[in-house]
Amino acid sequence: MILTLIRHAKVKYSWDEKYNSDTFSLACSGYDAADIESIDKKTIAHIQSIVPDESIILTSKLKRSIETGMQLFPNKQQLSMYELDEVPVLPYTSTPEEKPLWKWMMYGRVQWYFNNERQTRNRNIVEKEIDEILKTVSKYEDATIVGHGFYFRIMLKMLRKKGWKYKMNGRIRNLDIIKCEK
Repeated sequence: MILTLIRHAKVKYSWDEKYNSDTFSLACSGYDAADIESIDKKTIAHIQSIVPDESIILTSKLKRSIETGMQLFPNKQQLSMYELDEVPVLPYTSTPEEKPLWKWMMYGRVQWYFNNERQTRNRNIVEKEIDEILKTVSKYEDATIVGHGFYFRIMLKMLRKKGWKYKMNGRIRNLDIIKCEK
């Protein structure tokens, strides 16, 4: 079986440098609602040449994933699943004090890793969701997921433990393709 992972296209969104807990939540919602940049024809053709015609296309329910899937595979039916949504980062604390964006992101991810109750879709939940996704895709010879960077990092660690093979160099960038085989 081949599982192809494609990170969504670049989002048209500008983050500020600092936020308080309320404005950070609003910024995350704004990012989730933002459009993506158009994907050039050469990139579309390249990605389409890599993804087998018979591959089922799965996306998250987030706008950036759905729009990327529609631009890349306009003639294919796509299945959108909440379980493929990016792991949200919620404020790690409630405060009117502004803190740097990197702090909100990093501390939120640390809380996620340790299953802190402030992060509602915690690591235990996401790992169970990924197990269910892998059961779903195993029904097909080829599957393609258009999704999200942090989510894919979690999934790739789980795939490696389950005996899947893939090559990846560092950070997963927009429109990167990772072919996984078992």
